[in-house]
Amino acid sequence: MESKLANRQRPSQLEDRKRKNNLDGLRNIYTALRKFPHAHLDDGILNKLHVEVSPSLEEAQSQFFVQFDCDTFDELWAKSELWAKSDPEFECEWPTFWLSTNSAHADHIYDFLSHFCTRYLDGGGKLYQYGPWEGRIADETVLENCLGGYPVWEHDCVIPRIFDNADLLHPHLGCTIIDGAEMDDRLLWSEVLSAVSLMARRLLDRKYKLHQLAPVFIITLAGKRARVLQAYFDTRLILQKSPIINLGEENYDGIKYLLRWMMCEPKGKTFGDTRAKGFK
Repeated sequence: MESKLANRQRPSQLEDRKRKNNLDGLRNIYTALRKFPHAHLDDGILNKLHVEVSPSLEEAQSQFFVQFDCDTFDELWAKSELWAKSDPEFECEWPTFWLSTNSAHADHIYDFLSHFCTRYLDGGGKLYQYGPWEGRIADETVLENCLGGYPVWEHDCVIPRIFDNADLLHPHLGCTIIDGAEMDDRLLWSEVLSAVSLMARRLLDRKYKLHQLAPVFIITLAGKRARVLQAYFDTRLILQKSPIINLGEENYDGIKYLLRWMMCEPKGKTFGDTRAKGFK
């Protein structure tokens, strides 16, 4: 399938123009956000940026990602509880991160998620046995120069990991964010900036020249709260967000929800109608 895509003709002028228009739109949002002084984006700012927040992930089926199967995950979770009893390092992480101070809580939750996925789904090696993603530690080059300069992270936030996908049929990307701001119903500056930066980076990659869209999923941890976002740009930036998950108490259902989205599968049509026949 991948070789078929690689051997296809160049995108049509119309498709190439759409791709460039989407890049211009992403660049406009990025430029505006770099000048924005606040950690939260209210509805007025989002309207000016032409950002649309669509129904919650709980209310509408995701267009570009499929959450990992619940029953299969429960089997993995049960095994991980057994592993925890025989692994002193994991046994310490399992109950105690709930007791973290607010400033360190998000870091400890992230460590737990990463440890679980890296070590306990396949015993080491690949990031996941049950997923298409290649995890890598983010560095400054992830966002640098893709849209005209490296953003100034003035809002105490960091991207510790990028989830990449080497399949040329799927330009999808993901990332985790740890943000020092208080999470409420408003979108965070870091969430929108990360989404547009990752999309632009993918669309600028000539290996994905047939694609006009580059969907992104984001898992945000802020203090003792978390949520999942999914985003794509098609003439405007469209985001879906999950309800806020309270991780200040023993909410293992919330942890499972985050992990199942970290193990999601890419799907959906991301290139033009005339080029999409025969591809899922």
